[in-house]
Amino acid sequence: MYLETLRRYPVKSMLGEEVSESEVTERGLAGDRVRAVLDVATGKIASAKNPRLWRGLLTIEGTGVPGDEELSTLLGREGSARSARAAPWRPSATGPTW
Repeated sequence: MYLETLRRYPVKSMLGEEVSESEVTERGLAGDRVRAVLDVATGKIASAKNPRLWRGLLTIEGTGVPGDEELSTLLGREGSARSARAAPWRPSATGPTW
């Protein structure tokens, strides 16, 4: 098997980064989707799969996530970047529920 490019996405639905190497665990690439944006109004995870609300996610670098106030301004609605590991929306420790 040959990999030409290796990319990871530190924040769900935001732009990713090219990496030269990465540890691979049972959950995937280390550092991949370790954060997500919480929609403060609904308590749900923001996703680019809902472009009507979250198309702006795909314009933000996932490697340098702005603070919640700036993030909310960029997205046009209140959002908060959270760690996927300690997130209240994850009822299971076995992996992300998004």
